[in-house]
Amino acid sequence: MQKLLTEATVAKLKHDPDKRLEIHDTVVPGLRLRVTPKGKKSWSLMFKVAGVTADGGRGPNIRLTIGEYPLISLKNARELANDAKELADQGNNPKDERRVSITAKRDRQFSKAVDSFIELHAKPHQELA
Repeated sequence: MQKLLTEATVAKLKHDPDKRLEIHDTVVPGLRLRVTPKGKKSWSLMFKVAGVTADGGRGPNIRLTIGEYPLISLKNARELANDAKELADQGNNPKDERRVSITAKRDRQFSKAVDSFIELHAKPHQELA
């Protein structure tokens, strides 16, 4: 189903207990709002990466999960979808970009935890020779 989504229509949208709904945004092509039978709402984007086929065309459809509503508003979902589409148009897979970003963030957090452990626990309990 295709619909002009507004913040009010997204908030008021009712779920169908028998099936999952998927509403396509008319403003940002590829942006979808999924509503589960239990009423959970989440944003996703369907896109194709440019330049991945042998003849330089676009590859297969890929779904990128953007996040849950209302944590991610309609405005924010549209911005994130447009950013992801721009990456795909440049020949980069937004899913790969996200994976790299998450890994880098996790590595920074782990590094901070190790530094903190050394300062708070290892150094104070180190025996002096």
